[in-house]
Amino acid sequence: MFKFVDRSQTDYLVLIPGWAFDYKIFATLDLPYNYFHFCDQYLANFEDKLKELLAHNNIKRISLFGWSQGAFAACNFAAKNPSSVEELILVSVRKKYEPKNLQNIKKYISKNKAAYLYSFYRKCFCKNEKDHFCWLKNTLLKDYLGTISSSHLVANLDYLSQLQIQPELIKKLERVKLVHGTEDKIAPINEAADIANALPQAQFICFEHTGHLPFLRKDFSKRLYES
Repeated sequence: MFKFVDRSQTDYLVLIPGWAFDYKIFATLDLPYNYFHFCDQYLANFEDKLKELLAHNNIKRISLFGWSQGAFAACNFAAKNPSSVEELILVSVRKKYEPKNLQNIKKYISKNKAAYLYSFYRKCFCKNEKDHFCWLKNTLLKDYLGTISSSHLVANLDYLSQLQIQPELIKKLERVKLVHGTEDKIAPINEAADIANALPQAQFICFEHTGHLPFLRKDFSKRLYES
């Protein structure tokens, strides 16, 4: 359910991946935490499983790194359990995904899952990110196309269709960061900016010439904690 990575740090960070990805997409991420990777196929289980993890390990406060679809799960947990959250990092987030568009994706998956996923992964990168796409293609693509099931994909689309980011629910949090690429084709940057503007305490970090996976950049960690 959760994969622990001991990085000889004091604090803990839960990493929640986006739709059609898993924890391995965070392989190059270097942040000053020990990691708990959320490895369950279904994000609807996230809140209950994280509560179990914290109780089992006697952890009082934890930071959350939610990327894309994972940002909804992170935000939902933080809104309901603000006293348990040290820092909330929302990467490539948008306010909501339209149910009609999600239904169309289901149709594409039913016709040809591999073809749709390949086009989706390619769309996650802008034209200046050929190296990042090549990394994905050479290390994870075959695994993802072969092991991520249609039922898993559809179940998470159904989960997404029910959710939206409500900034007023996380205003109690002291530390909130939103991170976005200026050329994100999956989650328009204006939506992330609107969320940040509704949170006076939030820090909004933009990466120029970057698509949906800004954490693959070498300067990601530096930018995240430079101020």
